[in-house]
Amino acid sequence: MCFPNLRIVTIFVFPHVQTLFGCFLACVLRGWLILGPFSGRDIDQDYLESIGGEANVTPKIGDTVKTTQGETLTWNLYQSQGDIVDLLQAFGDHTNVMAYAFCYLQSKWGKDATISLGSNDGAAVWFNSKLVHKNDVARGVVADTDAFPVQVKKGKNRLLIKITQSNSDWGFACQFPLLVGGRLLMLDGETPHQNVVVQVLKDSRVFDTVLSDRTGRYELYLPQTGRYTFRCQVLDGYIYYNSSLRKHKVGSPTKAVVLSDTTPIQQLNIHFHFAPFKKGTWRHYSYLDGLASNSVTRIYQAKDRTMWIGTTNGLSQFDGERFTNLTTEHGLVHNHILAIHQVSDGSLWIGTLGGVSHYDGQTFTNFTTMSLFPDC
Repeated sequence: MCFPNLRIVTIFVFPHVQTLFGCFLACVLRGWLILGPFSGRDIDQDYLESIGGEANVTPKIGDTVKTTQGETLTWNLYQSQGDIVDLLQAFGDHTNVMAYAFCYLQSKWGKDATISLGSNDGAAVWFNSKLVHKNDVARGVVADTDAFPVQVKKGKNRLLIKITQSNSDWGFACQFPLLVGGRLLMLDGETPHQNVVVQVLKDSRVFDTVLSDRTGRYELYLPQTGRYTFRCQVLDGYIYYNSSLRKHKVGSPTKAVVLSDTTPIQQLNIHFHFAPFKKGTWRHYSYLDGLASNSVTRIYQAKDRTMWIGTTNGLSQFDGERFTNLTTEHGLVHNHILAIHQVSDGSLWIGTLGGVSHYDGQTFTNFTTMSLFPDC
């Protein structure tokens, strides 16, 4: 969905002075009023109840909030130099705390839009007094991890984000992405192509990859306008999108699609029509089949072709017939898996949210900052 008339602004009111930080959609939000840290990381607790509550807050730079511990916190301007708002830099190193970030958005029109968010750790989001998103997790910042719809009204809109912190890195990345999507259909114009790889390229490099769903639908979130090439992967190669063709087939890259702030909405629907190419059927596995969790973070194929699947609730080994699950109960340092790698001797190194584990096929050896640097 295109949203060409939305202008993103963060407004901070001084006596007789108004400062704007703005850009046109698609846009990463970098200018915020921030407040914190608050002791505790209960994502459901309203730490702003004394000033009207999270849903109704309208802070100005310099406004203060008194915590339940009697500490006075001040809303301060923070301008991020990159896509990630670094709260560790803004507030310092803290454990089991949370903070708020606030900005205004000014729009000429009322429209439906999408916000994409990556956070470290959990996050809750209010848009115009409505709780539109909540995810109480422990994770690192990855842009576009969560995406959720909002209704932007004409005029000024309020956006408040609450970010929890357990330890180590702390921050978030928030943007209004450009949503491009379409359907992959067979030549009858009705039968969908399911689970087909769709890619978007920028400057001849793959920018993002998704799969079409059971209806043939796919969606791609682009962080900015520009020139993009869209393609599908089939057995014989790639099918590149060409708006002048009603039927698509394998061929050479075509002219890039130019997406700008004035691109009509209908041109953001990138549809493909091509002949069937698959043989066989897909087999799906879930928690009910023995997988440690339905939330999969990494997939790795070992030298013996065994599949190792990292999840948020442990490590699963799949031999083609059954799953064997390894968790903290078996010696793994943490159940949230971030990386898997096999070395020359056949053993595995597993990166997690709580440290690194080495697995020799029988036992785990764990490494954390505390074990490696006990005096730090």
